[in-house]
Amino acid sequence: SDIVKLGDKIEALVLQKEDKDGRLILSKKRAEYERAWISVEEKFKAGETVTGEVIEVVKGGLILDIGLRGFLPASLVDLRRVKDLDMYLGTELEARVIEMDRNRNNVVLSRRVVLEESRKAERTEILSKLKSGMRLKGTVSSIVDFGAFVDLGGIDGLIHISELSWNHVNHPSEVVKVGQEVEVSGFFSLYAARGTMNFDVRRLALAGEGRLRMEVARLARKLESEGLMDPARKRPLPPFPRVVGVVT
Repeated sequence: SDIVKLGDKIEALVLQKEDKDGRLILSKKRAEYERAWISVEEKFKAGETVTGEVIEVVKGGLILDIGLRGFLPASLVDLRRVKDLDMYLGTELEARVIEMDRNRNNVVLSRRVVLEESRKAERTEILSKLKSGMRLKGTVSSIVDFGAFVDLGGIDGLIHISELSWNHVNHPSEVVKVGQEVEVSGFFSLYAARGTMNFDVRRLALAGEGRLRMEVARLARKLESEGLMDPARKRPLPPFPRVVGVVT
């Protein structure tokens, strides 16, 4: 009585022309399923996204209610592997259908591809504004032996271990930690991988230290061009003092 009541107009699918009493056998649930399958299939062919609530956590992924039961593999839930899938239970997720098999009633989804496209748009906007020497704020996302990766809000940047500090650093973890907010500056070199928008920012230096190093190098080139720098010892000729820093 909660689903239908007298006088309601409903859509139903004929399962059997008549039973032993001569009545049609109908299914409202099957009609809704057929309608939902057609709708999802149209979005699949058009490359459009679907939205559904996470109704179940299963081995290897999530089940979304998109009118049908859609399976979202754990590897395609986010940009990075998610350890705790239970956190998504009861939430609404936007995803794209990447596989449909009517014979097996199988619908496979990907949220990762939706996030990647959004990230590409953010990258494009950031790249259009990037200039060498700019100071940007980011968050350390991971640490490796040769440096630290910084999330600049759409682009991953690498601070090489040699650019982390003026002092000798055995491992980047001595200077920064994952989740730490840092301000970076430096020369940006960008590359496109296989014609896609997968760009990276290289040779970033922590603001202040990187700026000082660039200023010292600029001043050294200026002195050398004016004949005031000893080319063999790479130091100013007397009576100029040794360059130990730049006041900014």
